[in-house]
Parts: sequence; C-alpha cells; structure tokens
Amino acid sequence: MSDVPFTEKDYIPVARLDSMPRILSAHPGTPYNTVKEMVEYAKKNPGAIKVGVANVGTTDYLAFCELELTYGIKFNIIPQGGGGPARVALIGGHIDVSAPTLVEASPVITSGQVKSLGMMDSKRNPQFPDMKTCAEYGIPIEGNSENYLAVQKDTPPEIINMLQETFKKVLEDKGFLELAKKLNINVAYLDSAAAKKRLDEVRVHYKDLIQKTGIGKK
Repeated sequence: MSDVPFTEKDYIPVARLDSMPRILSAHPGTPYNTVKEMVEYAKKNPGAIKVGVANVGTTDYLAFCELELTYGIKFNIIPQGGGGPARVALIGGHIDVSAPTLVEASPVITSGQVKSLGMMDSKRNPQFPDMKTCAEYGIPIEGNSENYLAVQKDTPPEIINMLQETFKKVLEDKGFLELAKKLNINVAYLDSAAAKKRLDEVRVHYKDLIQKTGIGKK
C-alpha cells in the first residue's frame, strides 16, 4: 500500500501460526441482528452506520470496503487507531458496528456488551459452534487476521525446515492447545509450501480490493 524498500519476494514464509476470524459485531442498541439485516439497513440509510476500524488499510477496514463494493452500500467508516479503542468505542455506543478478532470479541459478546451479526469466516468456529457465519446469512464476507513466521529469502533450507517442524510440534502440543482454547486463539498451522500458497491467494484478493478503494500507492 505504500513505498517500502522490500517486497514479499524478499521473504520466505516458514509457517502460518493462526487464523483469527473477525466477528462482525454491533452495539446492542442497533436495529439489526444479523449481517443481512445490517446490509438491508445500510441500503435504506446510506452512510448512517458508524463503523469503527483499527485503521485505514487494516483487514477489518478492507472487509467493510468489500461489503460496500459488493452490495452497493455506504458506511461511515471511522478509524479508531487500533483494535482496542474500536472495541471500547463499540461498547460505549460511540460507533454502531466493528469487526474485532475472535480473541477481542469473545469476552464482550459473552458478557452481552455487544452482539454478533455473524462470524466473518468460511466455516463456524468450534469454540462458538452456535455462532453463524456471515455466509450462512447469505453474505459471504471474510476478514481473517492471520499470523505467519517468515525468514529472509537467503535463509538456508535446513534452517527453514527446522523452524517449520519446531513450530508444528509446538502448535500440536496438548498443553499449548489447551491454553490457546482458553484464550480463544484459533491455531491453524500451515507448512511453508501451504503458507506460501495461502499468502499468494490473499495477496491477489487484497491487491484487487486495495486498487478498487484507491488507498494503495499510485
């Protein structure tokens, strides 16, 4: 999105560590209870829904841009300077809608401080089996936040293999998985080859979206 002295070609992905779905969340006082109802409301009330995002260009921002472009709607998107401030603003009713990650959203949804309009993922999460995905409401929008381990491109293959296998063991460790479950961390290991394939797919999707929104480098 901006001019930097490196590209993705300067790095080799070692592994994907987790994939955190975003939860489309709304203040309890809003008149819509699903993503479909929210989209219908936005069509009738252009710009009326105040959307809080971490910042311009973040995955939550791009998810709302994709909703606008796909369904011909308009939000009032307000950058909050981070996921934490966005969550606080949503709880306080200063914004109407936000899309925190599963880790950020789970405690405030469980407590009833905000309500879920749908999980922005392709399938339901086993930790919240009753929470429908946006796709189940007929709005197939995704907005995962994923973490990867990467190394410089000149890293010896044996080092990459060692790191790949070590992280695989850690992410499959029973004790680690129990802790991850308590924290609602969605462990989603991919090896180096699969991680690269996934990143290539994501890059194509986001590059197109970024160009359409006009926020990318000229």
